[in-house]
Amino acid sequence: MGFEVGEIDITVRTSYEAVGEGLVAGTIDVGFIPGGTYVLYDDGSEVLLTATRAGLSNDSDNPVDWNENEPTEATDEQVTY
Repeated sequence: MGFEVGEIDITVRTSYEAVGEGLVAGTIDVGFIPGGTYVLYDDGSEVLLTATRAGLSNDSDNPVDWNENEPTEATDEQVTY
C-alpha cells in the first residue's frame, strides 16, 4: 500500500483500562478492548474493527433454565450483548 513502517513495538497491558488510558494519552496507537472499556475511553479512540459472537440455544438469566434445558448448543444467531 506504499506505507513504510520503521519499528513496531507490541506489548501486553495489565488491564483493558490500561489500554484505554494509553489510547487516550496517545502512547498506544492500536489496542484491543471490549465494548465496555471503549465506552469509558471513547474520547481518545475510534473503532476500526468489531467482533460479534453466536449465542446459545439456552439464553436465560435464570440458572434453573440452564439445568433443565440440556443440552445447550451453539446457534447461528448473533447475540446483542
